[in-house]
Amino acid sequence: MIKKLTIFFVLMFAMQMSTILAEERGNLKIEKQTQLATQGDAKAQFSLGMIYKSGSTVKKDATKAFYWFDKAAKQGNIEAQAMLGLCYTYYYLKD
Repeated sequence: MIKKLTIFFVLMFAMQMSTILAEERGNLKIEKQTQLATQGDAKAQFSLGMIYKSGSTVKKDATKAFYWFDKAAKQGNIEAQAMLGLCYTYYYLKD
């Protein structure tokens, strides 16, 4: 139980830091972020994932967040790889 709680708190801290980083990058309008992400920009893909995860400027959508994290992670974006891992871990731990 302590191990699961430790993992949970580490994951929550990492997710909060990732949200802050994405919001700093996410100053571009959502349309511009989407255009860049669609063209293959991994940073824009990660930022869109964070935007959809947090629901800060759009309706919260876990499916779209996962989609954009996956696209960025496949291009080697470390932050997206970490968030994808957190998504999988959260899904595993919630059971």
